[in-house]
Amino acid sequence: MINLKKQAWRTGALCLAGVVALSVTGVSVYAKTSEKKETAVKEQIRDAVDDIWKSEDTSAASIEETVYVILNADGTQQKIYVSDWLKNQGEKDSYTQSNPDKDAPISLKVTYTLDGKEISPSDLNGQSGHVVIRYDYTNELYETREIAGKEEKIYVPFAVMTGMILDNDNFSNIKVSSGKVINDGSHSVVTGIVFPGLGTNLDMEEDFDDYLEVEADATDFTMNESYCIATNSVFSRLDFSNVDDLDDLTEAMDDLEDATNKLLDGTSDLYDGVTELYDKSGDLQDGVKELSDGSNDLRDGAYKVADGTVTLRGGVGSLRSGIGTLQEGTKTLLAGTQSLQSGTNDLKNGLGQLTAQNDTLNGAAGQVFDTLLKTAASQLTAAGLTLPEELTISNYATILNALYQQMEPLSDADVALGYVLQQAGLTIEKYQGMVQASQSVSSGDAALQANLKTIQDKATSLSQAAGSIAALKASLDGYNQFYTGLQTYTAGVASASAGASKLADGSAQVVAGASQLKDGADKLADGSKELYDGADTLVEGARDLASGSGKLANGVNELSDGSDKLIDGISQLKDGSKELKDGMIEYNDEAISKLTDMDTDELQEVIDRMKATSSVSENYNSFTGDNNGMDSSVKFIYKINAVK
Repeated sequence: MINLKKQAWRTGALCLAGVVALSVTGVSVYAKTSEKKETAVKEQIRDAVDDIWKSEDTSAASIEETVYVILNADGTQQKIYVSDWLKNQGEKDSYTQSNPDKDAPISLKVTYTLDGKEISPSDLNGQSGHVVIRYDYTNELYETREIAGKEEKIYVPFAVMTGMILDNDNFSNIKVSSGKVINDGSHSVVTGIVFPGLGTNLDMEEDFDDYLEVEADATDFTMNESYCIATNSVFSRLDFSNVDDLDDLTEAMDDLEDATNKLLDGTSDLYDGVTELYDKSGDLQDGVKELSDGSNDLRDGAYKVADGTVTLRGGVGSLRSGIGTLQEGTKTLLAGTQSLQSGTNDLKNGLGQLTAQNDTLNGAAGQVFDTLLKTAASQLTAAGLTLPEELTISNYATILNALYQQMEPLSDADVALGYVLQQAGLTIEKYQGMVQASQSVSSGDAALQANLKTIQDKATSLSQAAGSIAALKASLDGYNQFYTGLQTYTAGVASASAGASKLADGSAQVVAGASQLKDGADKLADGSKELYDGADTLVEGARDLASGSGKLANGVNELSDGSDKLIDGISQLKDGSKELKDGMIEYNDEAISKLTDMDTDELQEVIDRMKATSSVSENYNSFTGDNNGMDSSVKFIYKINAVK
């Protein structure tokens, strides 16, 4: 069973929200049009809800109070000041400013989380991940009223609209609770609206959030200032003073239903008409764009033609005088191409003979290289060096470089001698003793003499090995350079031979072309007189064409600029009418139709709560209280500092 009381309050609240949405059209969504003149559509919307709005007497002097609240990035209040606009009817308006020592009636706490963990604004700057920004609003203003036989707090009903602009380079997948995201391609405008305290007024806390959440995937997080606008003026203008019983409410609901149906029909017709206009405007835009491009091309081409015809006329005169030379030249060209054909045939035959010797030359050079490598390997082995693998054209440089690095320290005679002694298991002291013993006349040991000579020979051979390796590699490198050059040469001969064959084939075509060119030159000489006369006439016509096409292009360009602005306007009108139509359908389905179809048994409390809400709102019209008994209104603008 549906609780009719809850249904009544919920539907009544939706009515209030609908009125707010209608009355702030262009503020929370289309902020960029706030300075434009209100359209006839918005006037029709206001006319539709005039039955529940008070009329205002604007003939007397009044004060419009704007309170500016500067907040830190976490929502703590930094400073506050008030600007009062005194509207003197028939006299010059005046402005005053003050800095009251009090807090704003709605406090704000802003918290930030990154990937599920709370983080301070300063630490969040430059971070990447999933970010949630939560705005918690606390309403501090209320009056005590009797509702259904008991005292309750009725809060001043503020509508708080929050907005920010996020750069699409830093934010993606943006979502907002109780609001909307509009993406223009490079930035996203995020707006939301909450009614702090209204849920308590209507006994519907579960249906009215006192917070707004914006979540997005952030890259290198940075955020400019965000703003909140808080006003109770909408609720102050709701007139429930004449709704004293259920009969009055029923009558008011009937009027509201009639007005809503008319508004629904009007917004639907408006959207259909604007859609058709937008669809047709595309054809207009395409046509104008095509015409503009064509006229610009025509203008540019006409000027080029005009310049070209003058040049053409001068060129034709020079052409006539040069045709005789051309005719003689074509004769010479024909004779030359015939000689060229003969020469290219000779070249093709000669290069063919050279190409036939390529394999023989490359093979012989390769055999010589292999012989040199084997000889080098034999010399190294004879010197007592061990090769890790057989020397080849591709690896000889690497192997010889490694051997050189290994043997280069032994080029020093003392180092080589030490190495030989170490291999023989002798110390330098023992070696010196052997030398002294060999020099003793009494000794004369032939075996000792032979042993010392062997040691000396090995040391000398090792000290000379590094230089021998370097010389051997240099010799092989020299031949490798010759071998590589020979391969390049034979490849070039083969390529040249192929090119010569193509050249010989082409020379025959050149001869045929030269013959045709000579025939054409003869015909050109015959037609040059007529060409000159026609060029003179063309110059005059091209000048007239250039002048006319320039005027045409200027006119079409102005038309194109105007059509672009027209299409932009129609597109914005289409988007706005679509949102208006959808919003009114939702407003009717979720609010008006439910309210007018509702059982009236439990509507009295709804009436009392709405009247109390309207009355409390009407009582609050100044933050400072310095209105001197004049009509006054107040709104609050909160600036939340950037996160950088």
